[in-house]
Amino acid sequence: MRTTNLVLALVFSLALSACGGKDEPTAGGGSADAITFQEGEMPFGGFAVSSGQPDEARLREVAPNVAKVISFRGADENKDYDEAAVVAEVGGTFESIPFPKKSVRDALKDPEARKKAYAAFEAALKEPSKMTWFHCGSGNRVGALWALYRAEVEGKSVEEAIADGKTAGLTKLEPVVREILGAK
Repeated sequence: MRTTNLVLALVFSLALSACGGKDEPTAGGGSADAITFQEGEMPFGGFAVSSGQPDEARLREVAPNVAKVISFRGADENKDYDEAAVVAEVGGTFESIPFPKKSVRDALKDPEARKKAYAAFEAALKEPSKMTWFHCGSGNRVGALWALYRAEVEGKSVEEAIADGKTAGLTKLEPVVREILGAK
Protein backbone atom coordinates (compact mmCIF):
# COMPACT_ATOMS: atom_id res chain seq x y z
CA MET A 1 0.00 0.00 0.00
CA ARG A 2 2.83 2.43 0.87
CA THR A 3 4.51 1.75 -2.45
CA THR A 4 1.26 2.42 -4.30
CA ASN A 5 0.77 5.74 -2.48
CA LEU A 6 4.37 6.72 -3.19
CA VAL A 7 4.02 5.87 -6.87
CA LEU A 8 0.73 7.78 -7.12
CA ALA A 9 2.28 10.82 -5.44
CA LEU A 10 5.24 10.69 -7.81
CA VAL A 11 3.00 10.33 -10.88
CA PHE A 12 0.81 13.23 -9.70
CA SER A 13 3.88 15.39 -9.09
CA LEU A 14 5.28 14.61 -12.54
CA ALA A 15 1.90 15.30 -14.15
CA LEU A 16 1.75 18.72 -12.51
CA SER A 17 5.27 19.51 -13.68
CA ALA A 18 4.48 18.45 -17.22
CA CYS A 19 1.41 20.67 -17.27
CA GLY A 20 3.33 23.62 -15.95
CA GLY A 21 1.53 23.48 -12.63
CA LYS A 22 3.21 25.45 -9.89
CA ASP A 23 2.23 27.64 -7.03
CA GLU A 24 1.02 31.04 -8.12
CA PRO A 25 3.11 33.84 -6.67
CA THR A 26 1.43 36.07 -4.15
CA ALA A 27 1.81 39.81 -4.00
CA GLY A 28 4.87 41.14 -2.26
CA GLY A 29 6.57 37.83 -1.60
CA GLY A 30 5.45 35.15 -3.99
CA SER A 31 7.88 32.52 -5.03
CA ALA A 32 11.49 33.63 -5.34
CA ASP A 33 12.08 30.16 -6.78
CA ALA A 34 10.17 31.39 -9.84
CA ILE A 35 12.99 33.80 -10.66
CA THR A 36 15.68 32.78 -13.12
CA PHE A 37 18.56 35.15 -12.54
CA GLN A 38 19.99 37.00 -15.49
CA GLU A 39 23.45 38.40 -16.14
CA GLY A 40 24.24 41.15 -13.63
CA GLU A 41 21.78 39.88 -11.02
CA MET A 42 23.65 38.63 -7.97
CA PRO A 43 22.00 36.69 -5.16
CA PHE A 44 23.84 37.47 -1.92
CA GLY A 45 23.69 36.70 1.76
CA GLY A 46 21.08 34.00 1.23
CA PHE A 47 18.26 36.55 1.47
CA ALA A 48 18.66 39.09 -1.30
CA VAL A 49 19.48 39.94 -4.89
CA SER A 50 21.59 42.84 -6.08
CA SER A 51 21.36 44.29 -9.55
CA GLY A 52 21.55 47.37 -11.66
CA GLN A 53 18.34 49.17 -12.59
CA PRO A 54 15.93 46.54 -13.94
CA ASP A 55 14.02 47.56 -17.05
CA GLU A 56 10.25 47.76 -16.79
CA ALA A 57 9.62 44.27 -18.19
CA ARG A 58 12.08 42.69 -15.80
CA LEU A 59 10.65 44.59 -12.86
CA ARG A 60 7.14 43.39 -13.74
CA GLU A 61 8.50 39.85 -13.76
CA VAL A 62 10.38 39.90 -10.45
CA ALA A 63 8.40 42.32 -8.24
CA PRO A 64 5.50 39.94 -7.48
CA ASN A 65 7.96 37.18 -6.57
CA VAL A 66 10.07 38.96 -3.95
CA ALA A 67 9.34 40.42 -0.53
CA LYS A 68 10.23 43.94 -1.65
CA VAL A 69 12.07 45.91 -4.32
CA ILE A 70 14.43 48.48 -2.80
CA SER A 71 16.14 51.14 -4.89
CA PHE A 72 19.29 52.92 -3.75
CA ARG A 73 19.11 55.24 -6.78
CA GLY A 74 18.49 58.96 -6.44
CA ALA A 75 15.37 60.65 -7.78
CA ASP A 76 17.52 62.56 -10.26
CA GLU A 77 18.79 59.39 -11.95
CA ASN A 78 17.29 58.74 -15.35
CA LYS A 79 14.59 56.06 -15.43
CA ASP A 80 12.29 55.39 -18.37
CA TYR A 81 9.29 54.61 -16.16
CA ASP A 82 7.79 55.16 -12.71
CA GLU A 83 9.30 52.28 -10.80
CA ALA A 84 7.10 52.59 -7.70
CA ALA A 85 3.94 52.62 -9.86
CA VAL A 86 5.03 49.56 -11.85
CA VAL A 87 5.82 47.57 -8.69
CA ALA A 88 2.48 48.55 -7.14
CA GLU A 89 0.63 47.66 -10.35
CA VAL A 90 1.93 44.07 -10.24
CA GLY A 91 1.18 43.72 -6.53
CA GLY A 92 4.69 44.18 -5.21
CA THR A 93 6.17 46.42 -2.53
CA PHE A 94 8.66 49.18 -3.32
CA GLU A 95 10.91 51.36 -1.19
CA SER A 96 13.34 54.08 -2.15
CA ILE A 97 16.40 54.68 0.02
CA PRO A 98 18.34 57.16 -2.10
CA PHE A 99 22.11 57.19 -2.33
CA PRO A 100 22.28 59.50 -5.39
CA LYS A 101 25.01 58.69 -7.88
CA LYS A 102 26.20 62.32 -8.06
CA SER A 103 26.81 62.45 -4.30
CA VAL A 104 27.20 58.78 -3.46
CA ARG A 105 30.49 59.18 -1.62
CA ASP A 106 29.01 61.78 0.73
CA ALA A 107 25.82 59.78 1.16
CA LEU A 108 27.76 56.64 2.06
CA LYS A 109 29.76 58.61 4.62
CA ASP A 110 26.55 59.78 6.33
CA PRO A 111 25.84 57.42 9.27
CA GLU A 112 22.13 58.35 9.29
CA ALA A 113 21.76 57.46 5.61
CA ARG A 114 23.54 54.14 6.17
CA LYS A 115 21.17 53.34 9.07
CA LYS A 116 18.22 53.41 6.64
CA ALA A 117 19.94 50.91 4.36
CA TYR A 118 20.92 48.78 7.35
CA ALA A 119 17.30 48.69 8.51
CA ALA A 120 16.30 47.44 5.05
CA PHE A 121 18.92 44.67 5.22
CA GLU A 122 17.72 43.68 8.70
CA ALA A 123 14.08 43.55 7.59
CA ALA A 124 15.08 41.42 4.60
CA LEU A 125 17.13 39.09 6.80
CA LYS A 126 13.99 38.34 8.83
CA GLU A 127 12.30 36.80 5.76
CA PRO A 128 15.11 35.17 3.77
CA SER A 129 12.85 32.76 1.91
CA LYS A 130 11.03 35.65 0.23
CA MET A 131 14.21 37.43 -0.93
CA THR A 132 14.47 41.18 -1.30
CA TRP A 133 15.60 42.79 -4.56
CA PHE A 134 18.08 45.63 -3.93
CA HIS A 135 19.27 47.69 -6.86
CA CYS A 136 21.05 50.84 -7.91
CA GLY A 137 22.56 51.69 -11.28
CA SER A 138 24.97 48.75 -11.41
CA GLY A 139 24.89 46.95 -8.05
CA ASN A 140 27.95 48.87 -6.81
CA ARG A 141 26.03 50.89 -4.19
CA VAL A 142 24.24 47.76 -3.01
CA GLY A 143 27.59 46.01 -2.58
CA ALA A 144 29.13 48.99 -0.80
CA LEU A 145 26.25 49.19 1.66
CA TRP A 146 26.27 45.44 2.24
CA ALA A 147 30.02 45.56 2.99
CA LEU A 148 29.51 48.45 5.40
CA TYR A 149 26.63 46.64 7.09
CA ARG A 150 28.66 43.46 7.48
CA ALA A 151 31.52 45.37 9.13
CA GLU A 152 29.66 48.00 11.16
CA VAL A 153 26.67 45.97 12.30
CA GLU A 154 27.80 42.36 12.18
CA GLY A 155 31.41 43.00 13.22
CA LYS A 156 33.08 41.33 10.25
CA SER A 157 36.68 42.22 9.52
CA VAL A 158 37.27 44.77 6.78
CA GLU A 159 38.52 42.09 4.39
CA GLU A 160 35.57 39.77 5.08
CA ALA A 161 33.15 42.67 4.63
CA ILE A 162 34.80 43.75 1.36
CA ALA A 163 34.62 40.17 0.06
CA ASP A 164 30.94 39.98 0.99
CA GLY A 165 30.35 43.37 -0.64
CA LYS A 166 31.91 42.11 -3.86
CA THR A 167 29.44 39.22 -3.97
CA ALA A 168 26.71 41.88 -3.95
CA GLY A 169 28.26 44.08 -6.65
CA LEU A 170 30.91 46.21 -4.91
CA THR A 171 33.45 47.53 -7.43
CA LYS A 172 34.49 51.20 -7.78
CA LEU A 173 33.25 52.21 -4.33
CA GLU A 174 35.66 49.87 -2.53
CA PRO A 175 38.10 52.72 -1.65
CA VAL A 176 35.24 54.70 -0.07
CA VAL A 177 34.11 51.66 1.92
CA ARG A 178 37.68 51.10 3.13
CA GLU A 179 37.96 54.77 4.09
CA ILE A 180 34.70 54.66 6.07
CA LEU A 181 35.87 51.51 7.82
CA GLY A 182 39.24 53.12 8.60
CA ALA A 183 41.26 50.76 6.42
CA LYS A 184 42.94 52.45 3.50
